[in-house]
Amino acid sequence: MGLLRYLGSIFATLLPPRYRPNALSSRDAYLCGMVQGVGMLVLLATRLVLFSREPDIFQQSGLSPDIIYEGANRIGEQASYGSGIFLMLNFILRPVNMLILYLSLEGLIRTFAAMSDQVIGSLPLYAISGIHGLVDKARYKKHVGPLVVDQVIPSHGKHKYDLKVYSCRAKLRWNPYMTIEYEGQYYQYFREEHGPPPRRFVYYLRKYPVGVPAVVIDHYRIEKVLEPEPEKWAGTPGVWDKLLPNWKLPPLAPDEVVRGGPRSHYDLKIYSCRPKDWNTYITIEFEEQWYHLRKDERGPNPRPYIYYLKKAHETRPVVVIKKYKIDDVLKGAEKSGPGGEKSKSD
Repeated sequence: MGLLRYLGSIFATLLPPRYRPNALSSRDAYLCGMVQGVGMLVLLATRLVLFSREPDIFQQSGLSPDIIYEGANRIGEQASYGSGIFLMLNFILRPVNMLILYLSLEGLIRTFAAMSDQVIGSLPLYAISGIHGLVDKARYKKHVGPLVVDQVIPSHGKHKYDLKVYSCRAKLRWNPYMTIEYEGQYYQYFREEHGPPPRRFVYYLRKYPVGVPAVVIDHYRIEKVLEPEPEKWAGTPGVWDKLLPNWKLPPLAPDEVVRGGPRSHYDLKIYSCRPKDWNTYITIEFEEQWYHLRKDERGPNPRPYIYYLKKAHETRPVVVIKKYKIDDVLKGAEKSGPGGEKSKSD
């Protein structure tokens, strides 16, 4: 039984993570990769020997023995050179041999990965795992139902919670260590449960304790669940953007400033034709009001650089202040110039 269990753990390293019974040892993956790589190379060499002994090998390649003899002996004269290359291609391009060659290379890659404590399964099985994942995703969407706006019910002091949130989608980012801001009030998540459709996910919030510092704040809105998930690499500059940052910049134009509403997750939304050297540690002064950068993203021309600002809290220490005007981009003031930046101690 112990031997069968050990052999099973070795062959289990071929499986994708979702099919593995538990955490597997990289030593088992190393042994499996070595057996796969060396075994497939031996099988390929055996098939090559058998291929070279086939009686009709020259007819399959379109070459006769006389032509090959002339190509090998009549050096300097007009002859057919490279006949061995055509024979090798004839061998490699056979479907079975291509599969064996791929499995041998995959085994070597899995061996090197195991030497770095990484357990990598076989690529064909990952394709099956991907199809399985798509099926699970479709089943999950059918289970949770269509997207609808969240429903928030206050307790008015009658229960042990202050807000009860019904949502059609799970809020995976919420945890007891996150501060949730809703309509200007701060809350803390402490419990959840499941209910009937269309809002299967129920969350209980209570007011955030006074005097406790907030590390991560989630600006929550009931319609936020309807917004599409942001792309993983959205706003990330590509290779050409890094090598040639000014190769396709739009023409200069004054910035466009949009003020946020009561339920917006920003107070100012700035569209600019040029990037700004703003970060979360800089205080931005605009029309005698201080703001902090909340996030930035990329959009279409003519103002592809978008910045979201929130009003600065008075208790936050101010280190660097940048004075901002919507026509600064026309003067080149977005680059740190004289008078555009000053330091101030807390």
